[in-house]
Amino acid sequence: MNAQNYASVGTSDLLVAAPAEQTSARLRSAIGSSAMLAVGMLMLCGLPISAQDNPKPMVSRAQAFAVSAPVRDLARLPAQPEYGFRMPEPVREIQRSPAGPVVDVVEQSSSSPASNFSVGLNFLGVGNGFPGYTVRDSRPDTYLGVGDTQIVQWAASSYAVFDKATGAALTGAISRSTLFQGLGDICSINNSINNIALWDRVAHRWLLTGNTNVSPYTTCVAVSTSPDAMGTYYLFGFPQGDWAPNFPSWGVWTDG
Repeated sequence: MNAQNYASVGTSDLLVAAPAEQTSARLRSAIGSSAMLAVGMLMLCGLPISAQDNPKPMVSRAQAFAVSAPVRDLARLPAQPEYGFRMPEPVREIQRSPAGPVVDVVEQSSSSPASNFSVGLNFLGVGNGFPGYTVRDSRPDTYLGVGDTQIVQWAASSYAVFDKATGAALTGAISRSTLFQGLGDICSINNSINNIALWDRVAHRWLLTGNTNVSPYTTCVAVSTSPDAMGTYYLFGFPQGDWAPNFPSWGVWTDG
């Protein structure tokens, strides 16, 4: 998998780089073309408007690298305690005076032909009632990636792997810090939300990412070493400086 297959757009744009010094020649040989050797950060939200008009990439190199244990083994570990904050009550909306009749000039005035579809699999995903999952946030921030034979779903700071053919859960809920425990940095102890799971249909690899919400602010990146989401992952920790990227987006394409 070429490292340039990954980038992001949106609140926190990420650009891929390849620092050869991050790994030894032996490790680079083992990783081969299937691993991202580095991910750099193109950060726009913290830039002034003038800089955003003509942005320049800000590249950072991984401060930590490791190879995870197989997810099938991590799934057998005891669940880590989860802590978080919940919204005590709904936010009250500001009352506004009526605006009067309004005409929507683009309103659809006729119905379209009925859609012809049928519901396929319907199974319990990660959330309240799912084995090993603890509700810890007021919003779930769900994200789902679909591979050739498996499905990976995030909900808040936990994820699980499912069989694509049957919908059967192949794991219970696994915390993000459990996946990254081999790094030994903030990624191995911090569980934050806004996590992402993507499937590279060209390279047939999984990309799992998330950012820490405490200092030292870090982007945690995991790239599977094979098409099997239950296998091992190359783990990277990329420093973000003095701010925490929020609501990032990633894209996967074929030509970088």
